[in-house]
Amino acid sequence: MSILAIVVVLFGGISPVTAEDSAEPSSSDDLQQEEAREAVRQKLVRPLEEILVEVRKTFKGDIIEVEFEKHNGQYVYEIELIRPDGHLVEVKIDARTLAVVEIEDD
Repeated sequence: MSILAIVVVLFGGISPVTAEDSAEPSSSDDLQQEEAREAVRQKLVRPLEEILVEVRKTFKGDIIEVEFEKHNGQYVYEIELIRPDGHLVEVKIDARTLAVVEIEDD
């Protein structure tokens, strides 16, 4: 998925569709997108474009999913990548500071 597609997915009001998803975004997706837009407007978090630039500097692979969540009062972007060796990696990035919060390497 290209950066533009991910940006549209998170901020454009549509949801990525996979074989197991319905064609319509769920209400939780709509809420997640609106919360992300509002947090960016209020400068509580960095725009997704900045997050993706930092992730690509550090991690090699194809980004397959991006989620915007709040954990313990902290906004994070959860980014799933498939590394060139085929392994799945989930990276949690602090949405305000760009710091890597957690890395899950399957």
